[in-house]
Formats: sequence, structure tokens, C-alpha cells
Amino acid sequence: MRAMVGSRALGWRGDMRADSPITQRGRTYVPMLTEHDWYRAEEEQLEVFAPLVPIERVWIELVGYFSDSDPSGPDAPLAIPVGNERRIAGRRIVHVPPENGKEERDLRAISEIFSVGYETFVLTAREADWYRWAWSGKIPAARRLTSQTLWVE
Repeated sequence: MRAMVGSRALGWRGDMRADSPITQRGRTYVPMLTEHDWYRAEEEQLEVFAPLVPIERVWIELVGYFSDSDPSGPDAPLAIPVGNERRIAGRRIVHVPPENGKEERDLRAISEIFSVGYETFVLTAREADWYRWAWSGKIPAARRLTSQTLWVE
């Protein structure tokens, strides 16, 4: 599950993955990996060391969904239209095409917003491919999506 680790006093670390909690000596811990390590372990079928974090410092990310009729309605996730952000490269992106309104997640922006004629676009890649780029150097296949259909998580 996607998770964040931290507290108000210590700060926050996102882009983490949580495994099932375990109990040791009467305390409950959650094995945590960075998303980078999680994707690499999944892709290459590797066993990786997952540090144990006290459960009270782990926050599971619960994502809502976009309303079919209004992407900014009460059912919308905590997301911001890409046009409202100064920097988006590397950030999680949600694509909501106007033709069906069904959200597509697990995308990363691999460019900033750019213009072609009168339209604005963002290059995106599947999140797994974005992380693979980091450990292998293999450039991900990019999709050019109109910026008006994109949200930053």
C-alpha cells in the first residue's frame, strides 16, 4: 500500500510502500520500502531489506475518486490541476480523459508543461517505467497528454 512516514514534529516522507504490520516484543511495526525499491524488487523479483517503522508513524494513503460529472466535486481526490503547479516533472499524475471521466493513476510527469500551437501538454510515463529509468537508465515510453486532463497528486 502507498504510505507516508512521519509525524508533525519530525516531518513527512512520501513515496513509500507499506507491507503488513508485524508485532515484536509487544510493539507493532510496519515494514516500509521506498517506492523506488518496491518497484525494483517487484520488477526483478528481488528480496529487499524493509526497515520496520512503528505503526503510529505510518499513514496509509487513501485516494478518493473523481466524480463522473465534475472532477472538482466532493468526491475528487486531493489533487491539483497541473496548470496550478510551478513544477510537475517527477510528480504523480492522475489523467481524467473528458470522453469517459475514468481516472488513470500510476503515472509520473516526465516533463514540465509545454505548448504545441494553442494547446498545452505534459509528457507522462507509467510509474513503474519512471522508476526503472532511475535504476537502469532505460528511458520510459512517453505519452503526450493534454494538460487540461491532468491532476497532480
